[in-house]
Amino acid sequence: MPLKSFPAPSHEALAPSPLATPFDRVLGRLLSASHQSRQILTSPSDPPGTTRACVDCGDRIELRELTGPGGRIVRYWSECACWRARIDRLAQFSAASASQQAAMRGAPRSHIGAYARFTLSSFNPALLGHGVKLVDQVRGWLDRALPESTCAPDYRTPATCALWFHSAGKGRGKTHLAAALALLAREAGRLVALVDEIRFLEDYWGAEFEARPALTRLPSEQAWLTVFDDLGARENRPPGLRDAWYTLISPRWTRCGWTIFTSNYTPVELFDRGTIDDRVYSRVVQMTQGRIVSFDGSDQRLAV
Repeated sequence: MPLKSFPAPSHEALAPSPLATPFDRVLGRLLSASHQSRQILTSPSDPPGTTRACVDCGDRIELRELTGPGGRIVRYWSECACWRARIDRLAQFSAASASQQAAMRGAPRSHIGAYARFTLSSFNPALLGHGVKLVDQVRGWLDRALPESTCAPDYRTPATCALWFHSAGKGRGKTHLAAALALLAREAGRLVALVDEIRFLEDYWGAEFEARPALTRLPSEQAWLTVFDDLGARENRPPGLRDAWYTLISPRWTRCGWTIFTSNYTPVELFDRGTIDDRVYSRVVQMTQGRIVSFDGSDQRLAV
């Protein structure tokens, strides 16, 4: 009887259905691992126990049978050196892929891409009192900061280490202008991050404890410029909120990292409300040198 090779099953045939039996799943893995890695010539009349030399590595391999429910039988060849090497490579690839996916899930994200439409050209300074002067001042701050990796140890030169954008009313353009500066810094090749209070806290409190450092590393330590947007947006202020802000802001202070804060509250108001504690308050005041950039004018979101 002529020799023939066992055909390698297709990927579709190997994919177990949701109703597959344990035997089907074992069979799928077995055929996927063995038959797709090598073609062994055999005869249907060869009994179990027949041996051959693997044409690739020369190891002796044995023909075996696996019997499943209802007497279903599958014949397969035992392991050899090249088969095991291939399985090892697949396992390494799978582990590396899983590690990469886990790293991507836990990797810090800048979130600045979501604010791509907030540019200087789309900002209308006419809706603010002294809006043109304000834009010139904050753009000048960025221009002075860009040549430097960090602000000065005294938090003063070449520009204050941080800006505090404040307005008592909503919609005055604080987020818009802060994001516009961050986008300009990114265009200049700087690493930037934007932290929105509500979104960050949802991610932070929903993450496993071990994953939290990955969420905070970019905005707190790695970014050249970090925008902390809408501080004080949460109505309830649990102790964990103050700890979260300390985790983010303290490294910015330690590393003299360029920072922009936006809020409908002043730092002292946030302290009185319990959003930040005295540790964060003193750091913020030193970083901003106690200065506040006021946004006085009309709600830009309601402008026609």
